[in-house]
Amino acid sequence: MLKVGDLERSIVFYRDILGMREVARHQGVMAFFSLGPNHHDLGLLQIGIDSPPADPGAIGL
Repeated sequence: MLKVGDLERSIVFYRDILGMREVARHQGVMAFFSLGPNHHDLGLLQIGIDSPPADPGAIGL
């Protein structure tokens, strides 16, 4: 699960630029993508553009 500031912009990138197949959306804040037979290989979670950056020691991307 990747946290993103702008879900719609991120969807366009992963779907239209990288060619991933969008398989689901959930409550307007999550989207899931697949590259093959798996239900999903990537999940995106919108946390908002105004969210503060993660702390330097935080786990995640």
